Amino acid sequence: MSSKMPEKEIVRLIAALVIFIFLIVFAIQNFHAGARVRLLFWQTGRTPISIIIFVSILVGVLIAGAELLPRVLRLRKRAQEAEAEIARLKTGTTARTATRTENNV
Repeated sequence: MSSKMPEKEIVRLIAALVIFIFLIVFAIQNFHAGARVRLLFWQTGRTPISIIIFVSILVGVLIAGAELLPRVLRLRKRAQEAEAEIARLKTGTTARTATRTENNV
């Protein structure tokens, strides 16, 4: 049985690969250019700019993920509750339909 990927997934995969290739090229070309990072009382030595940018992006993604996680979990719980309610209503409807059919016979 062959499983085909939807077109949207293929486009997303190709876009991710293109972006990844650009990031690798950027990192290689800017690896020798360095800068010092200072934050309050903390300071780094000479660090490649590409590493500084990647760490900054990673920190931003982690902060955004921490911000979104509670909402995602809350929405997932609501979706599960809604699915359970739908299943309950369907079984209640089929039970009532079966009872009506038996009473009419």
